[in-house]
Amino acid sequence: MKTFGTLLILGAATLLTPAGSAEAALTACNTLTASQAPPSGYGSAFNVVQGTAEALVSVACDGSRARVTVGTTDDWQYAYRLGYLWRDGSWQRFELAGDDLLGDNWYTGPARRTITLAADEQGTDMYVVGYVCTWTGSEWKCGCRDEACRGSFWQLQRFKEVANELPDNVGQGYSGPPLLQGPTSYTGPRGARIALLGAGFGSTNQVTFTDRGGTERTVATVGSSQGGSRTGEFTVPDDLPYGMHRVSVRRGSTASENETFFIVTRPGAQAPVVTSISPQNITQGTTITIRGRNFTPQNNDVLTSYGVFRNLPSSDGTTLRFEHRIAPDEPLLETPRAPAEREYQSPTWMYVRNDNGLSAEPGQVQLSL
Repeated sequence: MKTFGTLLILGAATLLTPAGSAEAALTACNTLTASQAPPSGYGSAFNVVQGTAEALVSVACDGSRARVTVGTTDDWQYAYRLGYLWRDGSWQRFELAGDDLLGDNWYTGPARRTITLAADEQGTDMYVVGYVCTWTGSEWKCGCRDEACRGSFWQLQRFKEVANELPDNVGQGYSGPPLLQGPTSYTGPRGARIALLGAGFGSTNQVTFTDRGGTERTVATVGSSQGGSRTGEFTVPDDLPYGMHRVSVRRGSTASENETFFIVTRPGAQAPVVTSISPQNITQGTTITIRGRNFTPQNNDVLTSYGVFRNLPSSDGTTLRFEHRIAPDEPLLETPRAPAEREYQSPTWMYVRNDNGLSAEPGQVQLSL
């Protein structure tokens, strides 16, 4: 298994699902704390109005899911019914669900949404925003950055799930849906021998590859070993299309919870190489330039430690450009921006993936929020 710093490079589609009954064993995974100043342009994820440090936007995880909770049981707090998740280079809107909806837009108790994490989202910094109003006894204060509450902001929480955390009972009778950690190699030619790592594999597992055009193909039916944490080896078919494929598994009638990827490389194909990234300090709206070689005209993905920018073109094979955005594209509420202060910084790694392979080494920048 090849890992890249804090980012385990895998690939999958992601799902948003309403909070439901299967919420056992989730543990807190949000990483912003009440003692930290909120990032520029966002409100605090904690109750700064009443000074209780109570979490107003929180996240709990269990390996492949993250449950977002906005609001509390306080009768004097209302949670807005919509939020945003930062994913694939943009903010994606979602609806929360709760027990007490007041009118069309406000919950008078906590509202939740459960997110199914893609494999390449696990182990990376992710971001979610919600919006909470608190009654002080004389006025409503909403989306506050501090006790003075000068302006209303989306309230941002950062979270990170341990990369592909597997159930504690792997090898001890785990029978949930298969969980994919990744292949033994992410790239290889036709005829390569690989296996899949994860949990919940059974005596009969169908391995499906899906190409960029959406064509699915069952490439192998294999058993498992090591307590269901490794499939049997199989051969990449000699007629499988070149390029990247999404990989999923079905154990009988039970589909895997997530996907990974495998790149079928052409003879002589040269994997992308990252030589530099500019600028070195990035923030909201920064245009990022990655220089290197072996980029393809289309379908270059930049995998970062907080998300994936997909399907980027390169006209010269040596340059990729894209805009970095960490704000809802179409905010539903007024979100005035604070002065451009650098209150939160994090090193960010960037790899390039395309149909020729995966860059062996990343570039690195500083992300400021």
